[in-house]
Amino acid sequence: MAPVAYMGRMRTPLLALLPYTQLIGNALRLTGSGGIMVSTALTKLGAAYICGSDVGVDVCVAALAVFNGVNWKEVNVSRLSVYFSHDPSGTSIRNVYHLTQSPL
Repeated sequence: MAPVAYMGRMRTPLLALLPYTQLIGNALRLTGSGGIMVSTALTKLGAAYICGSDVGVDVCVAALAVFNGVNWKEVNVSRLSVYFSHDPSGTSIRNVYHLTQSPL
């Protein structure tokens, strides 16, 4: 099977964490979590509350930029609470391990 994505031009600060994936995975396992950024009812409520406020908009836009890269002129801030109630949706530690094995 051929690769489904090419990540050679990917630009995100999170790439700096890839060498520490094993350490991060072990730490998450100690806390009882099998995933990273797993969405719960509490995180959805928090995102709606924080991103829906005037003060929290800047925090939410900055968080969005770290994960997705953002052109600030194209951000519809009135939709941030909706975006953050669905994203990040999380992933398993095994998926992150798989990502570290991919050629970047």
